[in-house]
Amino acid sequence: MCLTRKQVIHKAYDECMVELYKKAQPSADYHEYVRKIKAKEITKDDQVENPIYTRHYLSVEETQYIIKKYCDAYRLNNEFDDACDLLINDAQHPYMIDKFVESYTDDNGDFHPGCRDYEEMPPISKQINNELKKYFGEDINNDASTAIEQIFINFINSRKKFYQFDREAEQFKASLVLGPSPTSNKEMVMEYWEKQGQPIEIIDRDPDRLWLYDQGYTDEEIDKENAEYA
Repeated sequence: MCLTRKQVIHKAYDECMVELYKKAQPSADYHEYVRKIKAKEITKDDQVENPIYTRHYLSVEETQYIIKKYCDAYRLNNEFDDACDLLINDAQHPYMIDKFVESYTDDNGDFHPGCRDYEEMPPISKQINNELKKYFGEDINNDASTAIEQIFINFINSRKKFYQFDREAEQFKASLVLGPSPTSNKEMVMEYWEKQGQPIEIIDRDPDRLWLYDQGYTDEEIDKENAEYA
């Protein structure tokens, strides 16, 4: 059965929230929390007075890492902006284009087959300026070519803003961060558990090692392997 786009995003949200709480300190079962709400074992008043996210800690870096992972996995990220930025950069600076070199035989009689090569093109404003030289004076050319280049760049920027290709990813991130996801307020969580008579110690995981933790490595294993290659 094919899922609708809305169902895909909901699935990503659910799986992401499960991992956020699994990696939180202390760890928690998000599905069990949802089950208790549905069974009315947790009342609305309980949710307001003692929300789950205030009891479980996850650093900002790890929260962002996990959310990005699900945006990537479910293809919620926008790639259009990067393409537009590349176009704008190429419009303002010299850029390369493909050029096919025909086969030829040199003076020594050696044959050289045709091949792909590259040619550097001047910025768009320079190209426009060269074209306008056929019709106007030099001073007018410079002003006109710069103005036309800006029209081109404004056009691309207007398309980026108008289509809002990153809307899904931003809505997904907002629903997680503004929803009942674990807090990044370490003191709040430690204070809560201390009041319950169950004081806990929170250790922030190294942001540079998050992808290794994902693969099941511990800090001890990582340090041991690093020492072997030091």
